[in-house]
Amino acid sequence: MPSDSPVQQRPNILFVVMDSVRAANVSCFGYERATTPNLDALAQQGVLFEQAISVGCWTLPVHATIFTGLYPASHGLTVSKDALPDGFPTLARRLRELGYSTACFSNNPYVSDASGLTQGFDTVEDLWRLTRPRGTARPRGSELGRRLRRRGPLGRAAFRATRVIARARSTGKRWKEWRSESDSGADATNERLRSWLAGASGSNSPFFAFVNYMESHERYNPPYPYNRRFLPGRLARWRAARLRTKAEILAATEAEREGSLETLRALYDGALAYLDERIGELVSSLEALGLLEDTVLIVTSDHGDSLGEHGHIGHRLFLYEQLVHVPLVIRYPARFVPGTRVRGQVQLGDLYPTVLDLAGDLSAAESSSGFASLLAAPETAVHPYAIAENTAPKSLDGMRMRMVRGDRFKYIWKSNGEQELYDLAEDPGETVDLTASRPDVVGAMATRLDGWERSLADTQIETREAAYDEETLQRLRGLGYVG
Repeated sequence: MPSDSPVQQRPNILFVVMDSVRAANVSCFGYERATTPNLDALAQQGVLFEQAISVGCWTLPVHATIFTGLYPASHGLTVSKDALPDGFPTLARRLRELGYSTACFSNNPYVSDASGLTQGFDTVEDLWRLTRPRGTARPRGSELGRRLRRRGPLGRAAFRATRVIARARSTGKRWKEWRSESDSGADATNERLRSWLAGASGSNSPFFAFVNYMESHERYNPPYPYNRRFLPGRLARWRAARLRTKAEILAATEAEREGSLETLRALYDGALAYLDERIGELVSSLEALGLLEDTVLIVTSDHGDSLGEHGHIGHRLFLYEQLVHVPLVIRYPARFVPGTRVRGQVQLGDLYPTVLDLAGDLSAAESSSGFASLLAAPETAVHPYAIAENTAPKSLDGMRMRMVRGDRFKYIWKSNGEQELYDLAEDPGETVDLTASRPDVVGAMATRLDGWERSLADTQIETREAAYDEETLQRLRGLGYVG
């Protein structure tokens, strides 16, 4: 993996997170649709990690790992109310101490001052405050619906009537928005980022810029014409307009469910294709400013999404492959041989020591959680076992999950006493639970998970309560994160 090219001692670093993008739908990871031609080109110019595994299945704990180099069990950001303590040595703070100019461009309200994740950034652009992506507003009457359902038969009848009205309103809104070119913030993000990069290009200091894009986050509503790219042209507008809620899709007849899921996947792929176009635009901006060759460009995702697998749509609930297997591409020819594909397993937490290693902080080759710099040779930079956590979402009544993933088997532990085991080599879709037939593997994986947990003893930091203002809470409600 390491290149023999001359090495700039302190390169610029541009770290891009494509929120909610799963590796399975990225074309350079083998997807049948051409969703990501620009990311494919970056992979040819850099290194692609075929098995990059997240540490969780939703935004807050995963971003906290990226910025701290710690597992959620250690950094403690496990529910929405948690925030990093003031003065924590985040990635941005450590890079600033090394002389970097730092900036954060966030379209996700979790990545903000309220959660403590933006500590160390000189510039913080809360772009989510400037945009109102279609589909993020909390449905009107949701509180009314809850009250009606508690009022007996008449209340439930009234609730059903309001649902019919709401469904008609939603269909009409989607129909009218079909030709809208508004997006979920990528256009405004690139405009702000270009301006900041232009200023940074004239500085003697290297820069670290972090970007979170929300184009692929549910509800999938890409701008025209990307919303029709992967849908049958003649019926595309109608199929998109009549798409129901997640619960209604999953509760429908098999034929109706499959038709809706096909539409949902097409819209997701359209959103990803649009985001890929914007990433290509960003690369062109770096090139035009003369920054590309001196910049480490990292493109990844915090987690994936379920698109009907295991009877689920969205994220936050499970640790199946569609949620934890994410794309990861790093372009920097001075340190990574172009066209390299790393088959071994790596984790998103490895990016913390990798970035510091690139910046010249040699003490950061390995983090306290066991994450390691990816600048090492491939055979030493991979993990034989990867760990992920699901941190007690309310929708699961506080049930926790942990996963240990090897080169073949994957074991999931649940705090309610249940266990799952899958053979990823023979059953990549995780459809056959082998818990009963392979107790030997279950025992070995459970022991490994226990050992990992013991290794983190006394590493937990004391969090503080997040200081979300009302605008932030409204956006989090619209995204379905808080009640």
